[in-house]
Amino acid sequence: IQINGDTEWPNQYFCSAQPFEVKEFDIKKKDEIVLMKMQNVYNGTELKLNLPLDDLEKHLSAIFSKERDLDQYSLEAKVRIIKSQIVPKIGEGKYNDEILMKLVDDLYELGGKISGRADFEIRKDGYYVRMVVPNGTVFNTIQMDKNKMLSTTAESFLRIVKQAIGKYEHKSGLISGYIVAWPIYYKNFLRKYDNPSISSAEFISSRGDFDEYSKGELSAQELVLRGILKVDGEKYLLRDWDPAQIN
Repeated sequence: IQINGDTEWPNQYFCSAQPFEVKEFDIKKKDEIVLMKMQNVYNGTELKLNLPLDDLEKHLSAIFSKERDLDQYSLEAKVRIIKSQIVPKIGEGKYNDEILMKLVDDLYELGGKISGRADFEIRKDGYYVRMVVPNGTVFNTIQMDKNKMLSTTAESFLRIVKQAIGKYEHKSGLISGYIVAWPIYYKNFLRKYDNPSISSAEFISSRGDFDEYSKGELSAQELVLRGILKVDGEKYLLRDWDPAQIN
């Protein structure tokens, strides 16, 4: 079983306990596999499943099941994540089991509900939760330049993150900031047969600055100016703030 091309998904993904819709379904008889694209009803997160055709019902039940004890399954998932994702990064024996479980709870509430994964980076001032916001919008380069696409997506997706984590009370005391990442798709719409190009954007913010933004004390523009905005791995300085509405 593969999720998003990865066979190690049991060690990376949280148990969401949220509904998903089937967006695409394709049977590849020659390869004896089933390809499925699932989308979270609430936040748009996509899962691309690659399932063996043989005993399909058994493989589906390994991922989706109404009868499963979700509390126990969620606990098992968190223990696997601690062993495979957290301890290898921070080192063995640095924190006791109680702190590690609180940290994994923070990772779930602050990032897992958006991107489904336990992902964080260690920076000079502490641990930063990394979350990837889904984006299916393709921008028209005739109407929007790079600066406008960035300010548009940054304002929209920072608002999504604020709504998801703004009122959460941290448990571990170890989270110092957030990394919000998202793809940007764009093309010249006059060239209708061309495939969209893609850039990767990410914004790095301290927890203190983001808390001010969540309380309405900072605008999205002011928050971005305080943090670090990167495009395709390179630091980027917005010339102006001119966001458009994303449909």
